[in-house]
Amino acid sequence: MSNIKKILIPGFTPSPTSFGGNEIIINPVDGKIYIKNTQNNTLRVVNQDKDSNTPLDGDILINKKIEFKETKNSDSILFISSSNNQSRIGIGTINPKSNIDFKAVEDSTIGTEIILRTARSARGALTGDEGGSINFTIDSGSFNDLKTSGSLAKIKTIVNEVGVGGAQGLLAFTLSKGAGGEGIDAFKYGYAIGGEATFAQIQTGSLIMHDFSSGQPARLNMNDSNGDTTFEVFQGHITASGDISASGNIIGNINGGTF
Repeated sequence: MSNIKKILIPGFTPSPTSFGGNEIIINPVDGKIYIKNTQNNTLRVVNQDKDSNTPLDGDILINKKIEFKETKNSDSILFISSSNNQSRIGIGTINPKSNIDFKAVEDSTIGTEIILRTARSARGALTGDEGGSINFTIDSGSFNDLKTSGSLAKIKTIVNEVGVGGAQGLLAFTLSKGAGGEGIDAFKYGYAIGGEATFAQIQTGSLIMHDFSSGQPARLNMNDSNGDTTFEVFQGHITASGDISASGNIIGNINGGTF
């Protein structure tokens, strides 16, 4: 039979040399119980109280899997495991197909929704703040900063106006330019940007359009609010419903002649 010892010092963890393997240490001040394993380590016994939280201190090592449920018989809320030394986290599923797998189980038309929530301590945001980002990086110890020199591309949002009723922002794609250089916002899309009073996009760099196939050539098309074509570039032809003006020469062929 195990012997029971009592300590009355708050926050005190007994040393493994202070009691034997057949002894149990009880600290009624903290409500904690300690035992010793065969490796001569002090272990705290954790009890479950359904009416209160049980604080844990120290590291927790689990060599199987972790599954969180609302009740014993309910569906899994969070599932953590590994496969071939690769971490697997499933939210709404116990069979994650990738490192992180989200599955919406609600009967809804919205589907799975991920919210990147950002807020300053004193207020929601300031103009120019990033509202959240997804950074695609290459992990290498030779990079000075994984988030910059190791970044291939980043999708981010930028706040361009904050009001009482809400915030306004733009979506930007940041791409790396050369090894180790700072990324460039190569594409931006938002409201009232670039001097426009409506939704607009700003692209830094060339726009190259390739045909999908010989039977599906690329087309550049602009339509008005009624769906009628106002400007179109298709297979080398330019079609416009209004005037075409230029600051330089316009060169073309009409019926075998040139102009």
